[in-house]
Amino acid sequence: MKVRVEVVPWLTSAFGVEQGRFVFEEEVGRKADIRDLIYSLVARHRDFERVAFDPETKKFADQICVILNDRLLESPGEWNTGLKEGDIIVLLPVFAGG
Repeated sequence: MKVRVEVVPWLTSAFGVEQGRFVFEEEVGRKADIRDLIYSLVARHRDFERVAFDPETKKFADQICVILNDRLLESPGEWNTGLKEGDIIVLLPVFAGG
């Protein structure tokens, strides 16, 4: 089954893309969840691992948001959310400012 992954700049360079939004389809297993997807991406894109995980705690970095079908996943506990054919996952940096 396939899902669509969209990566927003500054994260695109971790996938070897230097400019713009990076959009691709990713094949996942029938019982895959967000966690499976993230770890699959990390296994193939080591630069993504370096920005996605805190090197000391090995936990997912706070500066990256995961959005599933326009819904922000607010905690890594939501990573067990199962994926379905055609889901859209967006990886983007946390926005701050005022």
